[in-house]
Amino acid sequence: MVLPAKWFLLILVPSFYDSIVFTLNYYYCEDDSWYLIRSTASNLVLDASNSRVTVQHFDGYTPQLWRFKRGSRPGLFFILNNSTETVLDVANDYTVVLAKQTNESLSQQWFVNSNGRIVNAGSGRNLDITGARYIPGNPLIVYPDNGNPAQDFIVKEKRTCGDQKFNTIP
Repeated sequence: MVLPAKWFLLILVPSFYDSIVFTLNYYYCEDDSWYLIRSTASNLVLDASNSRVTVQHFDGYTPQLWRFKRGSRPGLFFILNNSTETVLDVANDYTVVLAKQTNESLSQQWFVNSNGRIVNAGSGRNLDITGARYIPGNPLIVYPDNGNPAQDFIVKEKRTCGDQKFNTIP
């Protein structure tokens, strides 16, 4: 597969790991591309409607679009919501919330571990669908790696941003 020059394979290398490759075969673009983050177990996508972070059926609206921005250290990134312009953050040691971005807080920064899971840099815990209940509206938490498919997500690029609705299911 040949990619245009502005594309590159996203390689995340947390400072405390030797070399971790984002093994899920996703590509990251330096421009303002937006992405869907989808559960592989349920096909539900991350959604930031109503100021909450939940999983929902794909509807194509902007609360379901996310952008990855470089974090404060190599290998870390912020996950920014298109609709709210806020980032995924961890409150109370496990609850995933939306918050205004600060460049210092590790609770707002994420990396991908050697299993391809999205991990919070502050807590060291994986992004997880609460109780492995794959129902729309179920909130997200961070939880220690337990091998459960509730911690498996893929990222699908959507090459547009703004208030446009997408017509295809990822």
